[in-house]
Amino acid sequence: MKRMDEMEKAINLLAIRYSWLFGILSLLAYNAYFYYKNEHLNIIFIIMLGMLMIYKISTLIEKYKKGDNEVVQYFMVAIAVFLVCLVIGFGFAIL
Repeated sequence: MKRMDEMEKAINLLAIRYSWLFGILSLLAYNAYFYYKNEHLNIIFIIMLGMLMIYKISTLIEKYKKGDNEVVQYFMVAIAVFLVCLVIGFGFAIL
C-alpha cells in the first residue's frame, strides 16, 4: 500500500473538514427547527456541542504537544466558558 504524500493528505483533510462542517450545520438547522416546533432542545443539541468541544480540545492539545505554550491560556478560558455554560444550562433545566 502506497503512503499518502502531502498533497493527498491536504486534500483528505479538506474533505474531512467540509463533511464535518456539513454535519454541524445540518444538526444546527435541525435543532433550530426542533426548537421552533417544540420549544425545547433535544439530545442532538448536546451531541453537536460535544462534537465541537472534542474538536476544539483535541486541536488545543495537539498544538500544546507541538510546543505552542500560548495554548494553555486559551485552554483555561475555554474550560471556564464551558463550565459557565454548563451551570447556566443546568439552571434552565431546573426551571
